[in-house]
Amino acid sequence: MWRSLLILVVAAFSMWPQLLPASDGDAAPQAAHFLVVRLGAETFAEFANKHVDRVTKVNEDILGTQVIGLSHLTGQPKVQLTENACQAGFDVVLTGVTHSRTKGYNGPVVLHSRGATQFRAVKHVVFEPRDGFRAGPATVEATTQTVTDDMKPIAEA
Repeated sequence: MWRSLLILVVAAFSMWPQLLPASDGDAAPQAAHFLVVRLGAETFAEFANKHVDRVTKVNEDILGTQVIGLSHLTGQPKVQLTENACQAGFDVVLTGVTHSRTKGYNGPVVLHSRGATQFRAVKHVVFEPRDGFRAGPATVEATTQTVTDDMKPIAEA
């Protein structure tokens, strides 16, 4: 399997690709101009080695319940080079887990809960000769487990 990304950029002065006839009649026509850039996995190593560790506030209204608390996301991004004879590209993959502790306020009670979400997010990036690098929409697979630890009247919370 190739461990490098081969980017073939065909740049013509007018309509792409402009083909010139080969010097001898039997050979296939060739592109007027081309540039080959080879990027190895080490090109992306600095990005891929950055561990994600982020704490964020939770403040959501879920089905009429005001949910407040903190979530802690940890994950590891990596770049996976893809092979495609027609288009150069790679996937940016982030796998990790988010832990949360929240309180849900609804009516006379407060719900104390915690949760854990395992996830894998993938964004496919391709190189287009006229536009450069373009990222497609992200896809995410996730599994969440939530536990209600306690339910108390608001006066006791």
